[in-house]
Amino acid sequence: MTKKRVFFGITGLVVAAITVCINGLKVQRYKTNRIDAYVRYTCKHLLNPHAGPENVMRIDGRTHRNVAGEPPFVLQCSNRDLILFVTDEGSGQSTLHFYDLKSRVEIEIAGRSYFGDNIGLSGVDQRDFCEFLNLREALISSRRGGRQDTQLVNLTNRTISSYLSPEEVKGIRASRELNSTRQP
Repeated sequence: MTKKRVFFGITGLVVAAITVCINGLKVQRYKTNRIDAYVRYTCKHLLNPHAGPENVMRIDGRTHRNVAGEPPFVLQCSNRDLILFVTDEGSGQSTLHFYDLKSRVEIEIAGRSYFGDNIGLSGVDQRDFCEFLNLREALISSRRGGRQDTQLVNLTNRTISSYLSPEEVKGIRASRELNSTRQP
């Protein structure tokens, strides 16, 4: 009787380990009725303890892997009813995802940016933010250790600028404000 229990116990553990290796272990971090953010551990984490977990986010049924930042992995953009999240493509390449929760429209912009690692962090010295200048342009900024890196994103052309100096950011803001006051 005890040999059967040991056999079934070991068999159960082996089946559970194989299931975790194949499907991964999901650790829930954030969940609403439309957004599900979690960290997924796979078999590679058993073999390589230095491998980081995979950040995964499902939004309205669509799954995004290698999401940057911390749960909930999304950033509310100021001046617009959009959220922003970033997927890391490796080697400094990333994709910015601007998502309208009302219309469920997503605009993906691929480019060279290290933006997104501080999404979900609430510290004053380490955070990411997004500010729309008009309907088609936004400034994305990362603040780390007293330094702020800013890029201009054009949603119409789907482009990300190189990093801007503080003087360039001031000039862009001033020119956009001037243009908005000239329009009827």
